[in-house]
Amino acid sequence: MTTSKSSGGDIVTVSDWNACYNSNENVIVLSCTVSSADGTASITGIGLLVNDSEGLTLSSFYNSASSGSETVYPAVNLPRGNISVEEAVWGVVQGECQGKHFFFEEELTLGTC
Repeated sequence: MTTSKSSGGDIVTVSDWNACYNSNENVIVLSCTVSSADGTASITGIGLLVNDSEGLTLSSFYNSASSGSETVYPAVNLPRGNISVEEAVWGVVQGECQGKHFFFEEELTLGTC
């Protein structure tokens, strides 16, 4: 089951969510694709968070770019900790595009990479 929440869908789209466990590196990988909705607006800030099913933030980052980009591919790797394959994690992507803030949250089931 996938659950999602969003704000700012009129300025960006988020696709290709991926949450998986890489056993070779013993890390959890979370990634997605963020694109400006009209293909021309500039994304000048991007952040990605990984929360466990209880809402505890396991990892996060935020980057700003003065030149911006129409599409960005945020990703984070973090130690597996106590999370197992088939457990739920929450991916959160937030940022700024054309001076407006966006926020997307997606419940994902951790798979294998």
